[in-house]
Amino acid sequence: MRVDIFKREEANGIYSYLLIPAGKNIPGEATNTDWELDAKEVDINVDEESLDDFSIVYPAIQIRDKGYAISNLSSLSN
Repeated sequence: MRVDIFKREEANGIYSYLLIPAGKNIPGEATNTDWELDAKEVDINVDEESLDDFSIVYPAIQIRDKGYAISNLSSLSN
């Protein structure tokens, strides 16, 4: 799936990520945070159980249910 990747800085220079199907807007419930565009139209296999580079688990389910996939903040590390 082609996605747009957004990031935001958390504590200690760690980033969380938001993946949205390419060309879609950030859904309203996620716009209250300062997301910065990191990359556009990137091919990612969202069917993977986990996207470790982004600390995102079950991205396909998240995208299906919410319209986006977001980092699991409890699993972020340096």
